[in-house]
Amino acid sequence: MAKIKRELVAAAKKENVDIQIYVGLDEKITEISALLGLLKLSNNHNNINVKACWMQRKKIGPIFHSKVFYFSNGKEFTAIVGSANVTKNGLDNNSESSIKYSDAIGSEFEKKIQLYFKELNDARYTFDLDMQIINEYRLWDRHA
Repeated sequence: MAKIKRELVAAAKKENVDIQIYVGLDEKITEISALLGLLKLSNNHNNINVKACWMQRKKIGPIFHSKVFYFSNGKEFTAIVGSANVTKNGLDNNSESSIKYSDAIGSEFEKKIQLYFKELNDARYTFDLDMQIINEYRLWDRHA
């Protein structure tokens, strides 16, 4: 996890880099410490934006379990799409699959990813990650 944080900070320091992170809160698997770390990164770097996707908070749908990582420098993008959880087990122990795809901004694949992000941003279960969301999540009983 420390390596991912170092990589995110290094990427955030580069010019013209935009980092969008969407983290799922359903099933209460995401650790509070991870959310606090992401919030700190977002607060310290204007080009890191963290959204919380929490379908069960709105009592809609199943769970948010999507894994899409998107990096852009304004000319090109890289997307990592797959099943890998950004947890110690997901990174070190589990058998996970993801693909990495890079292309020019404006390519067909990039347009599809942007549409997916637009739909996520417009969804009623997507929230800016902040202390209010983290505190509500901390107190939430997923079995209630």
